[in-house]
Amino acid sequence: MNKLWFEKYRPKCLKDILLSSNDLKTAKEWIKNFQEKREKTPVCLFLYGEPGTGKTSLAKILLEENGYDSCEFNASEMRNQKQVRETLAEINGNHNVLDFMKSKKKAMGIVMDEIDGMNSNDKGGLSELMSVMFSKKNKKVPTGSPFICISNSIDKKIRQLKEKSVSIKIGKPNKMLMTKLIERILNNENIEIDYIELGKIIAHAQGDYRRLVNILEFLFYNKK
Repeated sequence: MNKLWFEKYRPKCLKDILLSSNDLKTAKEWIKNFQEKREKTPVCLFLYGEPGTGKTSLAKILLEENGYDSCEFNASEMRNQKQVRETLAEINGNHNVLDFMKSKKKAMGIVMDEIDGMNSNDKGGLSELMSVMFSKKNKKVPTGSPFICISNSIDKKIRQLKEKSVSIKIGKPNKMLMTKLIERILNNENIEIDYIELGKIIAHAQGDYRRLVNILEFLFYNKK
């Protein structure tokens, strides 16, 4: 069965991430400082911005390329205190059990996606998450697992998390970055297209990589 193009062309390494060099540098410096246990390095990287801009791909690849097994949660499904406390207690600072069996001993990195969903009908989940991440033992040097929290929007409560983290706003990609992704896909699929049509596709994508790839796939399978 053929993969959907959005999965097929999902970034596989940091070099594939279409992001500004400054933002990528900030993310790399954060994980390096965390691993070296540099003083006052937050345990959390906070990525925010509109959907479809590559936040989740960046989070998972950043952890994996730096020796972690990424454990991903959709934060909107973990809203209450007990759920968050029990789940994180099993993972935070631990190693992957399967890796132990293979003698790899990979540490766990935690990705909390859609953190803004956690705050709707708040049952204390976000507060509990923050108390785990920003506990007293993490004030001087970072301990436990690295956290990457992802949000599409920011409200008062999430702003508190942002201010305690290293934060990166992932903006909508510009025309140059969108063109780069289109050319990568067209070359791989042996498709020719004129630049007038390319401009129309970019306009329809509205700064959303996921939407862009889905449009290209739709056009490919509906050539008429």
